[in-house]
Amino acid sequence: MSSLAAVLLLFPLAAHADTCSPIDVQGDITCSSDLAGTTETGTDLLSAYSGGTCSNIPQGGPEVIYTFEPQNTGAVTFRIDGMQVDKDIYVLQGDCDSTSCLKSSIASGTSTDAVTFTAVTGTTYYVIVEGYSQGAAGTNGFSLHFDDGSGGCLEDCDNGLDDDSDGNADCADSDCASEPLCQCDLDNDGYSAISCGGSDCDDADDRVHPNAVDVPYDGVDDDCDGADLCDVDGDGFDAVECAGADCADLDGQVHPDAVEVPRDGIDNDCLDGDVCDADGDGVVALAAVCGGQDCDDDDASVLPGAVDIEFDGIDQDCDGADAGNCDADADGVSALACGGPDCDDTDALVLPEAIEVPYDGIDNDCTDGDLCDVDGDGFEARLQASAESSTHP
Repeated sequence: MSSLAAVLLLFPLAAHADTCSPIDVQGDITCSSDLAGTTETGTDLLSAYSGGTCSNIPQGGPEVIYTFEPQNTGAVTFRIDGMQVDKDIYVLQGDCDSTSCLKSSIASGTSTDAVTFTAVTGTTYYVIVEGYSQGAAGTNGFSLHFDDGSGGCLEDCDNGLDDDSDGNADCADSDCASEPLCQCDLDNDGYSAISCGGSDCDDADDRVHPNAVDVPYDGVDDDCDGADLCDVDGDGFDAVECAGADCADLDGQVHPDAVEVPRDGIDNDCLDGDVCDADGDGVVALAAVCGGQDCDDDDASVLPGAVDIEFDGIDQDCDGADAGNCDADADGVSALACGGPDCDDTDALVLPEAIEVPYDGIDNDCTDGDLCDVDGDGFEARLQASAESSTHP
């Protein structure tokens, strides 16, 4: 309970004639709270009240006694209701003595009784609920209510109630402006400062608290997790914007430990850009992302200015074609080395359309070698093989 709260207490008091005497404590209430009580547990210590505006009516029933010590000067009201038999309420000022009566309410029957008075700070008041009529067991209960009219009670700054009935509860009440507890959420973001045992790492900025979204690379620990967000892609490397080494912090595949993929337009390992001379021949690759002239960046022997070997199927000098005349014999048919069907590009008489001449040792039509079995009997002519004869053996 805050030290600022005014408290109504059942209070054990010293005994003397027609004054308050020790009684059993019935319970505690704070400002604007309600207390359920009963005179069945009270003691008949006070019988006649005088002073102030009190009605001098003999009270022969038991009473329950509370104390009230205001921390501000202002009007307050105490009232009792919820009764089955007649009860009355008295307020004593300064001393718990029946001659110190300040105000009373003795409405007949079970009507609500209420007393309103100006409470002065530094003064002790005794609130007496008198059992004017004492009924059967279980019928002597009542509810005591405290209503703060204009400042007799300060706000209890941590009980969730509007104790002084001014429309503002706890730290929202100006009464709590100097309360240390209320210095713990200066930015009113709903989170107490770390200095108060809370979790708000910047209590001067309502955008910073544990439930905030952390903005990457802004140098601010928006969500109070201990650091600014510097590794958005979660690859274990801080972004270059945070003085880290990750050159693409939105791509988890790009970081200093990644394998560099040549000619993909990405600096995968964050080291000197993309690789555009993978073969190390000093010429940048022809790939669009590199913009160079090396038509095969995986082969250091292929580059502009290299000697192009004829008919090897490789464009060594990157001029757009392999070297060599693909129809050297001018027979209109490209050589085999160039992907054509001419099996001897040095002889214009050798081409697929030529007539095969038997036994001349030349594959004139570029089909299955020289013709050596003209009669088709399965045996090659003697002219071609000494082990054979021109007739069947």
